[in-house]
Amino acid sequence: METGLISNAFVIGAVSAAVYQTEEGLRALRLGKEGGYVDCSRQAGLLLDCPAEKRLVVGASLQEI
Repeated sequence: METGLISNAFVIGAVSAAVYQTEEGLRALRLGKEGGYVDCSRQAGLLLDCPAEKRLVVGASLQEI
């Protein structure tokens, strides 16, 4: 999992997820039930299309998101 700075990420609070761009393409993570992160990159497009409110975060680390 990347630990560097993420230039832009969409945080979707209703589902505790974030979608961001990497060199490999879109990535999506959500908070796991027992802490930590769950990779849900296969659903990145669905998360961006969902009607839930999204907040753009600029220049944050993965821990800050």
